[in-house]
Amino acid sequence: MFKFFLKQVPKLSIVAVALIFGSYCGGDSGETGVSEGVFEGLITSVEVRTLLDLESIEITDDAGTSLVFHAGGQRFVEFTPSHVREHMLQGLGVIVTYRKSDNGTLYIVAIRDRPP
Repeated sequence: MFKFFLKQVPKLSIVAVALIFGSYCGGDSGETGVSEGVFEGLITSVEVRTLLDLESIEITDDAGTSLVFHAGGQRFVEFTPSHVREHMLQGLGVIVTYRKSDNGTLYIVAIRDRPP
């Protein structure tokens, strides 16, 4: 029985650490109400910093809600400004995972193509 317990302790420790870390990183922030979310729709505006860097994008969902997402200096390899403009011109949807800062600014965490 004792040997069984010793074999299970490392597994239980890993599970406990994963649960604690997951609840710390993934839950709602008590101060802002939302720390991370997902939004999908069509790109309606693109602001660029350089040929390879986005400044911000505006996305409008099917219900007509528009949100502006900032790149925050992050570079998105598969979503260069020209690729984002292509999406906008062709009416191809995107899915943005974002985080909300304490001052309400929405920052892009990841961006990907919306399935047709």
